[in-house]
Amino acid sequence: MAHDQAGYKQLFTIPNYVLVWIGQTTANFGDSLYQIAFFWLAYKMTNSSFVAGLVVLATSAPYIFFGLLGGAYADRWDRKRVMVYGDIIRLVSLLTVPFFYWLDLLHVWNLAITAFVLSTVRCFFFPAMRASLTSFMPKELWSAGNSFMQASFQLMRAIGPMIGGVLIAQTSAIFIYLITAASYVVSILSLLPTKIPPIEKKNVQVSVFRDIYDTYLFVKTVRPLFWSIFFFGVGLCLIVGLDRLGLPILSDQVWDMGSKGYGIILSAFAVGNLLMTLLLGKIQIKKFARVIFSGWALWGLFYFLIGSTDMFVLAVGFAFLAGAAESLIDMPQILLVQNSVPNDRLGKVFSMQSTTAFIGESGSSLLAGALIGWLGAADSYKVAGVGLILCGVVGLWLTRTAHRVPSSVSTQG
Repeated sequence: MAHDQAGYKQLFTIPNYVLVWIGQTTANFGDSLYQIAFFWLAYKMTNSSFVAGLVVLATSAPYIFFGLLGGAYADRWDRKRVMVYGDIIRLVSLLTVPFFYWLDLLHVWNLAITAFVLSTVRCFFFPAMRASLTSFMPKELWSAGNSFMQASFQLMRAIGPMIGGVLIAQTSAIFIYLITAASYVVSILSLLPTKIPPIEKKNVQVSVFRDIYDTYLFVKTVRPLFWSIFFFGVGLCLIVGLDRLGLPILSDQVWDMGSKGYGIILSAFAVGNLLMTLLLGKIQIKKFARVIFSGWALWGLFYFLIGSTDMFVLAVGFAFLAGAAESLIDMPQILLVQNSVPNDRLGKVFSMQSTTAFIGESGSSLLAGALIGWLGAADSYKVAGVGLILCGVVGLWLTRTAHRVPSSVSTQG
């Protein structure tokens, strides 16, 4: 890695970036509030854990049907229109919940339908958004631009749930839906004046599914890209479920800190991730694969240490470092995609990444539940940590002669 002279101040000289940043940071804050309101209403409105599970499933099911298709169409359609129309659909769908509530007709399945629509739109929206960033920024600002955007999202996801919990207690979950709707209005108003260059269309006669398959074949030729996406799914399968199921157990039974300790640990993860993300924005990464897989190994080391200590203060420190290590995976992977993938394939590759993540996360809770039942929470963290270390080591070995990506084919800006 080498220091890059391009700083965050320069980003605010690019009107298109500022508009997208304002809109998406606001929308991410709204989304973080919405998640709290949705899960709370699903809990309060159902008397069956099975029904509640089906309702929550609506947030992830769209990736099964639209995960890869969203990226394909984000590369075929005008990306600005994909985002604007997507926000309009999200806005209208979200407002149906307070509308039916005021009519005293709200049913739990209204929550599920709205959640399904919002997640479906995300399958199209976020590949289009990620793919658009490079089109209006000079290449030397790609690292800073992605890092600042990602850090802003991380901050909103950290403070949103806390604010959402307070607002639900003081007002109602329905009120949160209105705030989230307002955040989508801000996103729409920010996107409308944004100038996003059109895509140079190629192979327009090729079917969508053939286009997806051809992109997969392309990804296979770029080893750092292929293996980083592959191990992204494997790593998340090992760890996401433990954060959901095992961390509360450790906080309650090992560190004797209860829910307070659980919140502190999650905050430590978020702060470590946020600070390292901002630091990475000031650095020009040359060997993406080496940074990504070193991040996996470090993440695994700190997770192993979290499961090995019975001192809460040490656990908080290890969580902070684990969050920082996670950023070494996330940011370089985004930059790896943007630097090695042609503009007309960017949406599809970002969709492959998010779909792989969804598959990994979907199996993670089942794996974590089995591990915790067999080994206990602490030893499960140790096993998962070793697994992440192996992901890093194997990934470094598989890409040992291919750290550098081809010279960027995404030459916008």
